[in-house]
Parts: sequence; C-alpha cells; structure tokens
Amino acid sequence: MEPENPNEYVNERNADPFDEAKEYELNDRRAAIRNHQARVAADRADLPEPEYDEDGNRICACCTVVLDAERLEAEPDARLCVPCKSQWEKSRG
Repeated sequence: MEPENPNEYVNERNADPFDEAKEYELNDRRAAIRNHQARVAADRADLPEPEYDEDGNRICACCTVVLDAERLEAEPDARLCVPCKSQWEKSRG
C-alpha cells in the first residue's frame, strides 16, 4: 500500500539537511578538540620536568631564571620562562 503523502516515509537521518550538517560540524569540532588535546599532551610530555632553586622557587628548565608570579598565575605548571617557551614552540614548528 502506497502512502497518501510521499513525505510520510522520509528517512529520519536525512529528515532535515540542516540537522545533518550541524551533526557533521559537531563531529568535526569534537575530532579537532581531541586532536588538539593529543598534541598538547604530547608537547607537555616533551617538556623537561619542573626545576626549583634552593629557596623553592620554580626556575626555567632551560635558562634557570626564576619564573615570576605572573607566569605561574597564567600557567601554573609552567616549566619554561616566556622567552624559552616561545623558542621551544618555534622549534616545534
């Protein structure tokens, strides 16, 4: 028996092309976030361990300058000073 309304048997997955486009976009965004998180984790693993001076101040693992409070406030687990971190990021491409 044929339906009276030809739209009665619309495939639910393609019922609304905008919904499908939104679903694709969300999946792409989720994949991009996962890829970014993986890159950040890999980068963090490549950084040297935090180092401290005799007074307990965290120092840059490259140039041994004491990391200032603003740097640690912006990135609490910072291991490099801003100039060394910039150089490290440039070397990573």
